[in-house]
This record gives sequence, C-alpha cells and structure tokens, in this order.
Amino acid sequence: MWTEQHKLTAADGAAGDVFGGSLALSGDTAVIGAIFDNTVGGADAGSAYVFELGCAAVACCSGDFDASGVVSNGDIPGFVAQLIAGGGCPAAPACCPGDFGGDGLVNGRDVQGFVGKLIAGGACP
Repeated sequence: MWTEQHKLTAADGAAGDVFGGSLALSGDTAVIGAIFDNTVGGADAGSAYVFELGCAAVACCSGDFDASGVVSNGDIPGFVAQLIAGGGCPAAPACCPGDFGGDGLVNGRDVQGFVGKLIAGGACP
C-alpha cells in the first residue's frame, strides 16, 4: 500500500494549470507536467517540473529501521533481516541504517554498534 511521504507542488502553480496531468518517473527523478501553465512562451503554454528525490538531504539514523526517530525494540526485526541478508549497502547517498562500521556492509561487526545504541535509547539527530 502506498502512503504519501511528501507533497510535490509547483513553486509558481496557479489554479487551472493542471499540475500533475502528466508524470514520468526514472530512478530518483520525477517529471511532472502542468499543461496549462502560463509561461513566457504564452498563455497555457505548459511547463514541466523536475523533482529529484534528494536523499542526501535526508538524515540517516543508524539503527532506526522503522523511521520512528529513535532506536528501539521495534528496530530489531529490521536489523536482523538486514544482517541475515548480508552484503553491501545501497550506493550513496542512500541510507543504510544497519552499517554501524561505516564500511558499506552489514555484517557481524555491526552488531555491537546496534546493541549499544539500542541499550542507550539511541535518539536520532
């Protein structure tokens, strides 16, 4: 099931522009059309707005798998699943909450960091 995380709007949007009348997605980029936007090209000339996911602006909180803002018992299943799956983390700037060692991997060396933060009641920045 999809849930809204962020609302995309046109900075210069106006009633009747039909923002969202067309949409294209590729990777972390969305292009949204407003077919009746007034531009220097004329009335109702239309515009396309490009949005980037911007993961680099999102703070990553090591150990916070449920995005609650704190490392708690609710994060244990996520950490265990990532630990069992093993392997590397997504390419930067994606968040990898199981990588406590900073080596780009989730493995046994990350257990101590996760447990330590869990016991300390690890508040996220």
